[in-house]
Amino acid sequence: MSKNGKEKSKEKEKPLLEIKEKTKIKVKKPKEKSSFVLQVLESIRRKDIELIEELEHKKRELTAKVRINSEIGKIEFLSIAKDKKRITENDLVILLQKAQSMKLPALLITTGKPDKKAVAYLENWQNMLKLMELKL
Repeated sequence: MSKNGKEKSKEKEKPLLEIKEKTKIKVKKPKEKSSFVLQVLESIRRKDIELIEELEHKKRELTAKVRINSEIGKIEFLSIAKDKKRITENDLVILLQKAQSMKLPALLITTGKPDKKAVAYLENWQNMLKLMELKL
């Protein structure tokens, strides 16, 4: 009996789960904006396009919500700026899917030219998808 009593007391001492507090907190440092992103932001400002929210930026890409003045009032767009020589139909499809998931029209700001399939896609979706070419 004494052995069983000792075993039971040992079991009571050990908790079933050990909770360890995490002491390491990762603090994300804000990324520095590339020269392309800065040029896009300056170009947007010059064209009287209001930047509502900057969602994400990479070295050669910027994703943001913008507001454009039109004859019927202000319209919000999901805008993606890309530093590419050729814009493909796939780039437009991805942009339009992201914009539709946010229930917004899409604006693609690019330094390049669309290929033939992309031009046809732009014509089909001209009410939901706009293209703005930058000359940097």
